[in-house]
Amino acid sequence: MAKHQIDLEKQLERGKRVGQEIVDAFKGLSNEQLNWKPDNKSWSVGECLDHLITSNKTYFPVLEDITSGNYRPDFWAKNSPFSSMFGKMLLDSVSPEVKRKAISPKAFKPSYSNITIQIVNDFEKHQEQLITYFEKTKGMNHGSIMIHSPAGAFITYSLSYLVEMLFNHEQRHFNQAKRVMNSADFPK
Repeated sequence: MAKHQIDLEKQLERGKRVGQEIVDAFKGLSNEQLNWKPDNKSWSVGECLDHLITSNKTYFPVLEDITSGNYRPDFWAKNSPFSSMFGKMLLDSVSPEVKRKAISPKAFKPSYSNITIQIVNDFEKHQEQLITYFEKTKGMNHGSIMIHSPAGAFITYSLSYLVEMLFNHEQRHFNQAKRVMNSADFPK
């Protein structure tokens, strides 16, 4: 079976673009605007940003190990027959176009606290760190490096799926946050 491959340069450009779009769209919002949500079942703009930071950071330890040369996949990561299936399923579940609402694992949930305007700066710094990690993987065979999901050790997929997945996920929640801002009752 062919391994999932990506064009890392194109993915990095995507990540930089969506990161900048997020910062540009939300940097002028007030605390009230960042925390407003259409209803109790929806997330605010701030919660979308907090969720992206929270969920992406769960991958930083493995990315640190990979980029420092200290990553040693365990037996299951190297031999799981389900890695490709999990990668495809997860990639599909975070597509920028919402096909169905997904429920975030507990480890990836936003803080649900009163989010301040600092969240936009925090996201910008976070995005730079994420891009830097992925830039350090240039020259690696992303389709052959298998990792575990922070949501469950039995869920494995390749680094190539992770790169694409995280940037899709960011675009998905950027789209969600823009819908919140475009709500008729959004504070002006």
